[in-house]
Amino acid sequence: MKKMIALLALFFVGFAHGQNPPSISDIQIELGTDLALPLGNSIKAELFTNKPTSLVTTLRKFKGIKLIETSKNSVTLQIPQRYAFDGKPTNDSTSDTFVIDYKEDSVKAFVSNFTEQHSDKNDENPRLPALERFVSTYINDPTYIHGFKIASVIANQRSGDCTEYAVLLTALARAFDIPAKVVLGTVIVEQHGKINAYGHAWVEAFKEGAWHILDAALYSEIGIKRFYIPAAHIQNEGPGYAFGLVGAVALLPQKISLQRAE
Repeated sequence: MKKMIALLALFFVGFAHGQNPPSISDIQIELGTDLALPLGNSIKAELFTNKPTSLVTTLRKFKGIKLIETSKNSVTLQIPQRYAFDGKPTNDSTSDTFVIDYKEDSVKAFVSNFTEQHSDKNDENPRLPALERFVSTYINDPTYIHGFKIASVIANQRSGDCTEYAVLLTALARAFDIPAKVVLGTVIVEQHGKINAYGHAWVEAFKEGAWHILDAALYSEIGIKRFYIPAAHIQNEGPGYAFGLVGAVALLPQKISLQRAE
């Protein structure tokens, strides 16, 4: 098992080379000739993937993402800036696990650090943006050389890419009994008159009766518009989590054709 995890870590390192945002990978994106910037509140995109059926099955769990057409090697979608997961929290989304090990001493110290800096120290139910903002500054060494790490290691090392931001943010949320899950997928980003696409990781957290997207890795980016396309939740948070990650990464598109914005 340790060998498998090590191999996956090397896979993530190679996949992440050369990014500006702390994400998993660059994804090739083509822009339609009729595409005008800035983008609107939703976009139409064709995702080229080896697993269109599996991707469609995943996307049916999310509100707001509209399936327009499928072929043997692509899926065409209407994508809003913010989708919503159409499911209820389970016990797993608040559990202390091998990956989200928020009961370890290093994570407890990290949580205490948040509590000390929070404006209302008596508030046992902090607002989600406060959690997101704290993780965005706590990780002070964005890097791609370590692969996928668990929360207790991240809390000590304070480094990593989008997966580390997402894992640590999930641990912080669960420490306050807020249901949270790590999501792997694609983010399409418009910033400074340019459009890019990346394999990415973020968090879904449940509060006030709904799931919310949290992205500590991109929290500090200014003037950015994002469109999230989920591929998979990390369901297996045990020692065998590497197998689930391989399946999730396999659902990422090789190329995206952005056809129009609305």
